[in-house]
Amino acid sequence: MYRRTVNSMRPPLLLIAAAVVSVAVAAIPLLYLLVRTSSAGWNAVVEALLRDRTLETTITSVALVTLVIVGCLLIAVPTAWLLARTNIPGRAFFLVMAALPLAVPSYVMAYAWIAEFPSMSGIGAAALVMVLATYPYVPRVGTPGRRASCHPSPCLAGRSRRCAACSAVYVERIRHSGDLPRRCLHPSDLHRLPRIV
Repeated sequence: MYRRTVNSMRPPLLLIAAAVVSVAVAAIPLLYLLVRTSSAGWNAVVEALLRDRTLETTITSVALVTLVIVGCLLIAVPTAWLLARTNIPGRAFFLVMAALPLAVPSYVMAYAWIAEFPSMSGIGAAALVMVLATYPYVPRVGTPGRRASCHPSPCLAGRSRRCAACSAVYVERIRHSGDLPRRCLHPSDLHRLPRIV
């Protein structure tokens, strides 16, 4: 059996260099803001941060983030479960339909919604559009090995069932013996553990 060594798990030096350059380029606007802020003086910064408009914008942003997260989870988790763990008819069609919003940029989707429904405005409308634009990312991130989760190994499923079924029986034996098993025990292995007196 092939074992990975510590050296084989390290990323290549070129990849590390590219990551450092990317982080440095991405940090340029933040550094610019820090330089400009420090030159303005801390009193001006605190005054700007504590204005009513800044506070209102911050509260609205936090509310929008919360609404979008909850909305995405309410739509995406059941969708991911249905597509990954059930055998619904037409599953391939639903897989494509669930991923379809990923093909449309969110600003195009927002423009289409506003063009279709001109009266849409406010935080509720923004949350609705953002949920519908971003919910497909949750099943894609949550089930990266969709094929593996759809058809788990019978060996692994059987082992997990056996472990759950016999765990109550041998947990005390393991605790008293102090010898932890190196693999999942089968009920037929119970005779190897010391008896509790």
